[in-house]
Amino acid sequence: MTGFKLAVSKIGLKLNASVGKTGGGFCSEDATVYKVSAVDMKEAKGQMWIPMFNHPLPNQGNVLFNTANVNTEGKTHNVFRKFDENGTILKEKALTFDYQCLVYGKEIEITPGKYDYVFLTRTIDYKKSPLKVAPANQYEYIRLDGDTYETKEQLIFTAPNSQWLVSQVVEKDGAVYLFGEAGKGNNIHADFTVPKASDYPNVQIAKIEAGKLVYAKCITPKDIQSALVNINGESVKADLCFKVADLQMAVVNGKFIYSGQIYINGLRENALINAIFDEKGNLDKYIVKEAEYSKGYFTFSKDKNTMFWIIQDVTEYNKWDKKFGTVTPKDSKQIITAPSVVTYDLGAKTAKYESLKNDTWGLKFSDTFY
Repeated sequence: MTGFKLAVSKIGLKLNASVGKTGGGFCSEDATVYKVSAVDMKEAKGQMWIPMFNHPLPNQGNVLFNTANVNTEGKTHNVFRKFDENGTILKEKALTFDYQCLVYGKEIEITPGKYDYVFLTRTIDYKKSPLKVAPANQYEYIRLDGDTYETKEQLIFTAPNSQWLVSQVVEKDGAVYLFGEAGKGNNIHADFTVPKASDYPNVQIAKIEAGKLVYAKCITPKDIQSALVNINGESVKADLCFKVADLQMAVVNGKFIYSGQIYINGLRENALINAIFDEKGNLDKYIVKEAEYSKGYFTFSKDKNTMFWIIQDVTEYNKWDKKFGTVTPKDSKQIITAPSVVTYDLGAKTAKYESLKNDTWGLKFSDTFY
């Protein structure tokens, strides 16, 4: 047994109903996952097929497997497979490397419902392996067409730091941006241990365009302090980083923008951030607004030279249960929020704050803003 199975499930509704002793009752419909089948991925005795990445879609799915005892060429061997709704293999592509590595994947949505796939290697140094050991800060980038599995782009590049955990992949204007936490130096190989937060104090960002590396930059806590902009004269007490909830990203005029509320160990910290990276990947500004529970949404002027960061303070007019995550209005009949706006000039690099809080009206709370 490999210990891993391919599961096929259907999503449906489950009806819940009950009647109380006094005659009252309730009825509800809840989304439920129903298991259809589970098939062992082993194809021969002694093989191992370990899932590294999974992207489920309606009536199909894509899974990347790291294998052992499958390839006879003496290479690191991975297989990317497309399955139909019955778990039947529709397509597959082998990804092999002549050095030791682990491979991780992310999807890029090209148009609604249409995806490409990006894979990035992280080199390892397993003493029992006969394969060569590549530098710890070497990465190989592969982009596949989501329908044909044909290779669109592939290159090997070096980044400032090793132990790079790419968590976000964004495409804009023909360029792909890779973003995620990174280790302390450039010479520590990936391994099979559970990552510790203290080992990843930095973040790393890379831009790839037309199959070539444009830049790869490491951002440190010191860089955050140098770029820090406290809104409204506030002194925010939070662990300033890039771990956020309600993440929003954009690319405007070659500038990568990353925003959300700092979120560490399952808890919202008292800080909403908006980080702007310049055209070379340097952290230009790290704007911070004090917030117990707020949602930020940004939009841009027609000429793309001005960003409007609209902030909705959820706790001003509502009660927020931190334990259960519920929000209930204090006085109004519905959940409304106190709005404010940070206007940021992307050219002059200046920020202006304006509170729109008043006793007459508020913004209706929602998860999206247009």
